[in-house]
Amino acid sequence: MDIFHWPHLNLHFSSMLIAVVLAADPYSDALLSLKSEIIDDFNSLDDWLVPPGGNPSRKVHACSWSGVKCDKNSTIVIGLNLCMKNLAGKLPGKQFSVFTELVDLNISQNSFSGELPAEIFKLSYLRSLDISRNNFSGHFPGGIIGLRNLVVFDAFSNSFSGPLPVELSEIEFLKVLNLAGSYFNGPIPSAYGSFKSLEFLHLAGNFLTGNIPPELGNLKRVTHGDWLQLL
Repeated sequence: MDIFHWPHLNLHFSSMLIAVVLAADPYSDALLSLKSEIIDDFNSLDDWLVPPGGNPSRKVHACSWSGVKCDKNSTIVIGLNLCMKNLAGKLPGKQFSVFTELVDLNISQNSFSGELPAEIFKLSYLRSLDISRNNFSGHFPGGIIGLRNLVVFDAFSNSFSGPLPVELSEIEFLKVLNLAGSYFNGPIPSAYGSFKSLEFLHLAGNFLTGNIPPELGNLKRVTHGDWLQLL
């Protein structure tokens, strides 16, 4: 007789699994996955929880979580602010593919290390990206030109190596660029004289060499430019 109960048991177990999988929306699932892969020794993300009972309202659970900003209907995540959350470890990248409408991303003043995930550069609606005061290392990844709507990029005080990212000069709307104190080396690219909208440029505190390119004289909109302290 027991053999006839097994199909029913498997069906019941499968239903339970489906219920768990569908308990959260894609945004909340992605953030919970992100939380599971980083170090949160101070439990700064303790409120990142999905309540029982599924999601009948179709709203994003994460909209009520700390650091998460949503649209007025609570159906789309448009901002993520993890500044000063005492987070650490290597920042994974795969979860960012869900946040296609993200406008603001701030992960500053944490202790993230390793390479900056290039998946962030696929967030084409992003207008502000702040990764400052972390410990990202290695060569700066290619692909930042994908952030075609970026206005503010702050990478101050990291541990990068290699040259300054030339691609930044191709971002049409970029107004604020802070790459200071991040261990970049080599010359300032002459392409940095071709920014179209730049108003703030901070490059000091790196291991830059050579002369200041005369092309930087083309930056007529820059009201604050600190690219001295070349070694």
